[in-house]
Amino acid sequence: MEGIKSFWSEHINFLVLHYFYIISLCFIFAGLYYCQPGTDWDFIDALYMSTTGATNTGLNTIAMSELSLYQYLLMFFSSICGSHVIVSIIIVLVRKHYFSKRFEDVLAYNRELQERVKQRKREGVTRKKPPFWRSKSMSDCREANSGPLQIVLRRFRTENSKDDSAFGEEEIAQRMKQLQQQQQQSTPSLAAAAHSQPTVSPQQEGAPGGIAFNPDIAYQRERARQLMDDTRDGGIKDKDEDDLFTEDINEILRKPIDKSQLTREQRYKIGGLEYRAIDFLSKMIPIWYLSVNLIGSLALRIYIASSNYAQQVMETSNPTPMDPWLFSFFVCISSFDNLGLSVLDASMVPFLNAPAPLLISAFMILLGNTGYPISLRAAVWCMHKLTPNEHTRKTLRYLLDHPRRCYTNMFPSTQTWWLVIVVVVFNVVMTGVFLATNFWLPVLEGVSWPSRVLDGFFQGVSTRNAGFVVVNLLEVNPGTQICYIIFMYISVYPLAISIRNSNVYQERELGIYSHTRQDDEEQGLGPFKLRRKPTISSVMTTSRKLITKRPSFYVMQQLQRQLAQEIIWLVMGVFFICVIEAESIMSPTPITALTVLYECASAFGTAGSSTGFPGVSTSQSAQYHTLSKLILIALMVRGRHRGLPSAIDRAVQLPSEELDEMDNKEQQLKQQYHVDITSSRELSTSDLSMSTSRWHIRTSNSHRSIL
Repeated sequence: MEGIKSFWSEHINFLVLHYFYIISLCFIFAGLYYCQPGTDWDFIDALYMSTTGATNTGLNTIAMSELSLYQYLLMFFSSICGSHVIVSIIIVLVRKHYFSKRFEDVLAYNRELQERVKQRKREGVTRKKPPFWRSKSMSDCREANSGPLQIVLRRFRTENSKDDSAFGEEEIAQRMKQLQQQQQQSTPSLAAAAHSQPTVSPQQEGAPGGIAFNPDIAYQRERARQLMDDTRDGGIKDKDEDDLFTEDINEILRKPIDKSQLTREQRYKIGGLEYRAIDFLSKMIPIWYLSVNLIGSLALRIYIASSNYAQQVMETSNPTPMDPWLFSFFVCISSFDNLGLSVLDASMVPFLNAPAPLLISAFMILLGNTGYPISLRAAVWCMHKLTPNEHTRKTLRYLLDHPRRCYTNMFPSTQTWWLVIVVVVFNVVMTGVFLATNFWLPVLEGVSWPSRVLDGFFQGVSTRNAGFVVVNLLEVNPGTQICYIIFMYISVYPLAISIRNSNVYQERELGIYSHTRQDDEEQGLGPFKLRRKPTISSVMTTSRKLITKRPSFYVMQQLQRQLAQEIIWLVMGVFFICVIEAESIMSPTPITALTVLYECASAFGTAGSSTGFPGVSTSQSAQYHTLSKLILIALMVRGRHRGLPSAIDRAVQLPSEELDEMDNKEQQLKQQYHVDITSSRELSTSDLSMSTSRWHIRTSNSHRSIL
């Protein structure tokens, strides 16, 4: 059992579990497709269709009109199960469950601690507590230093107890001053130890070696650090406590109750603001997902009911009439999940001059992709401004201030506004390219300019994210196809970079902290540090190495890592498919190297757009060999994981002691890093002035020698 736990902790993380989940969905739904009685599908086509549904890509090797109701439902539910929104809901629910498990640990530990205190009292052993430890249970927890939940209890107390903020900055500063004085009296300085020989009196020779501390020094140092942590963490909440939650946490912990007996208020009291925010998200996100899809489906159904043209399309577009309700719900779910498949073989081409379905679908596509974190933060902000409940408002405020501690797809204000700008720029550029390169081609002949603008906007949004088509992509300008290939490849970057750039541990993920430590290790520390005479070159190099990193630095680092790790997949996929399909590419068929690149970029970007093939209503990949289809399946699975958070992302970490220690270590690293930067700046400034003056002296001396 210990070996399994060790293997799990070392090798199993969020990304591994996500790969396992998506691949399992692919094979499960492939089996359901293939095992349907009377089906004539090859297994490769069943696997291809299940993968395109589970990854929400949208490339299809089977015409949608040939699917039965059973297969429509399989595609419908595979898209929902593979949706990034549903996956994020699962993450939130799992984290909430583990938060709940920690309540049981806290209660069990506190009961054990109380029994220990009672046992000591029965034995007549008493210990005087410091005057600023007011809570019996909390002080006993800290007194029992071996307890694994002391960090947790301190955090619970920090976020929920009004008394925690009773110590002001003056008291903390006073205690820190006393601590420093005691350290100076009891601990010799490192510099003095390095440059002086110690004198040992005869009375001291028999004394044990080492540094003598005041008996209470370690305890006071720990308490001072705790007070500073409490003050820092307490800054994210208001000092006044909700009247709704007046029961003190210590009273809750003293009660001999189990986790299942905790009320909602007691859970909120123990769990703190982060638990309350996660609990809020566990309810809001499913409601948001269902509400948006329901509203979009009803709006599309109302349009069909009120439009004779739309009803005619439902009757004549497919070989058999299409049910308007099935069309409305399937298209809206497909749009929001970015699947990009329609129950109509012609996709959205019949609505070339109909603005309503194109606008509804484009709006749903944006809400399900780049616009999802934007709309989610906007909704939380509106609720924060409008809710009259003080407790709920504090929870929403915490969620707005610390979104990436709670959820993978909600970002701080800066990243959210950056996403808004990126969405606008992408749509303007793609619409402009579509109009500028195709206005004179037959593909837009007979279409009015307002409809052309809307078609260009919809095709740009859909090509980048979903895969619906409103025009025949084989007939558009090759320049438009190149533009679409580029945007399909980079479509994931706005969300992926926002997720990584807003990661609580982004410096550690990029290895920022390792530079200063590595330099210290190379040069030595303390009295053994090698001293070099500073030169202008060395000082400027040190300054550039330790200069404060701007936001653009992190973005560029993340972009470089994404490109380095991903481009090889697309290049190898295009190469192997071109080799396999060489006969078709070299013969006069619509399959060319450019269309192969388009298909691979669509699969890797999970966009689902395809140039198609004349005479059929499937993607061009339906004409490929089995091995080429397997390569595209691999590209779809790999591409589905491009925009995921990293394994050390705070929003996918389960509540545990390791997470608390990671938070503390991260804070220490940040503080040490900023201290190193400040000291290096001061050193660089002084050394630069010294080096400059020495350079001037050497220059003047050389001039004198010449004269």
